[in-house]
Amino acid sequence: MKFYISSLLFLISCCDCIAQLDTLFLDKKLIETKKETADYYRLKTPSISDPEMTMVEDYYMGGQLRMSGSFMLPKGNIKHGWFVYYFQNGKKSSEGNFEKGQRVGNWTYWHKNGVKKETRFFETPEPGKELSQSQKVIQLWDSTGLQLVTNGTGDYQSSVEDEEYTIEGRLVNSDRDGEWFGRYENDSLFFREKYQQGVLISGVSYDSIGTEYHYKELVIQPEPSEGLPKFYSYISKNLKYPKSARRSRVEGNVFVQFFINEEGEIVDVEVLKGIGEGCDEAAKEVISGAPHWKPAMHRGQRIKVEMILPITFKIH
Repeated sequence: MKFYISSLLFLISCCDCIAQLDTLFLDKKLIETKKETADYYRLKTPSISDPEMTMVEDYYMGGQLRMSGSFMLPKGNIKHGWFVYYFQNGKKSSEGNFEKGQRVGNWTYWHKNGVKKETRFFETPEPGKELSQSQKVIQLWDSTGLQLVTNGTGDYQSSVEDEEYTIEGRLVNSDRDGEWFGRYENDSLFFREKYQQGVLISGVSYDSIGTEYHYKELVIQPEPSEGLPKFYSYISKNLKYPKSARRSRVEGNVFVQFFINEEGEIVDVEVLKGIGEGCDEAAKEVISGAPHWKPAMHRGQRIKVEMILPITFKIH
């Protein structure tokens, strides 16, 4: 799902420049996998002009370029800078700017036949808003070049990027108005929502077996079950400062990536940026043992989301 989760955990950008070409194999959801089951492969090289950036190119397994851009934190997925995406036929699909993982400013999209599809302006997303609510559709054309939305007003119908459904409804001055629908490729209903001047009034979504989920917020953030203060208190009380690190006076931040799954469990814990001397292992251990969270919700359904947290080691 493409939407914005506002987290009270801080994303800090710092990295060492890698010295060699790094290749990863990815599935359709851009999750690392084996070469035999991959849909794409990723090449990462250090930026010559900026040591805090990594240049990234994704390719279809047939060798066609899918994406080019630059990432912060070489082991993470924080997009930053100008990105260009391509269809497998070699034609451009979209281009625009990312700022710390979020689309910003003007973006342009194309149909697979090379006809311009739409132009959007991305604002800074607000807490609880899906990315589609934090952007303004300016113009929209169908694959024949017929204009459907002009200066933010018209009947919108388009597939959702990287997802298997289409979305349709009325736009007035770039705001959703009236009833909006999401439909899967087989035309079954994914969601039905009612808007008034861009504000969601009510919605209902459906899972793969037709269960209904009613909601009045598109996105609910994940949060520790006992609240953030107690979560940070747990970290403070249970974080072990390795003796060797103290002796060597090693200090700094260890950046830990983890996921909150649909059950609120902390899973897939990984150190993105470490400081060594046992601190990386200590930071990973304290996060892995943290209490459960309340899971994130998207259109009334639980979802898995990524978090990044700096764990600070400082000798007092």
